[in-house]
Amino acid sequence: MYTKSFILKKPTIFLFIFMVVGISCNDASEGNGKALVNFRLIDAPGDFDEAWIEIRGVEILQGRDRESNDAHWLFIDYEQPNQQVDISKLVGGGILLLGRAELPIDTISQIRLILGEEHYLTKKGKTRSLTLKDQAGSAIEIDVDYPLEQSMSYDIYLDFDLERSIQSTPDSTEFLLSPVVRSFVRQETSEIEGKIRQTEAKSVIYAIQGADTVTTLTDARGQFSFRGLKEGKHTLHIQPREPYLDTLFSVTTEIGKSTVLNEIILRLTVKN
Repeated sequence: MYTKSFILKKPTIFLFIFMVVGISCNDASEGNGKALVNFRLIDAPGDFDEAWIEIRGVEILQGRDRESNDAHWLFIDYEQPNQQVDISKLVGGGILLLGRAELPIDTISQIRLILGEEHYLTKKGKTRSLTLKDQAGSAIEIDVDYPLEQSMSYDIYLDFDLERSIQSTPDSTEFLLSPVVRSFVRQETSEIEGKIRQTEAKSVIYAIQGADTVTTLTDARGQFSFRGLKEGKHTLHIQPREPYLDTLFSVTTEIGKSTVLNEIILRLTVKN
């Protein structure tokens, strides 16, 4: 038996090390060239027991110039056996994951929430059909500007405003669906969370900042939350059912943070 000895000259060793380091640095800088994006649905609720909306998925457009050959659409399917969702239940912190995808590093310039054809609601125990006011409304387009960075994770929210989306005929025999949806990225906005002790008050809560007003309701436990708010001072107006009185106070929020309020106790109307 014998052993061979391999002797590398110094220049060769340095060249080998340089090649290894160079390849490693190149891999680290390029990464996978993608970002992970989660699409989540929340609800600004309306005065309904249930509101069942059929959701097919989300379609997104990447590229600032929509007419460019580089711009491309991608459909992300809502992969559930039953695609009908009771979005009236998405209150008090409820969130529905519509889908997620690894996307190329580019700007998301438009989002489409794609609806199906089967929608209905229940109000005061009665089931009513819910018809799209305009068939073109089955693809709800939202213009956005969300630049993606490599190896980052993003939560993109779609806020379905039921109160503004559902209209009834004067005799309340027919309900029409004209979807109103806004979008925001959680990392770029602020939040408010709270709880009202008197759950039976069925309070409506408004977060008001200048000309902008966002509305929500409490859930069965009295909890409520606002997401996608701008930074700064907001006036919270709590409007409960009788015999409770309205409550008004201010809350200041910060980007990327959730402001958690102390439990709110409503005052009763004083009888003469």
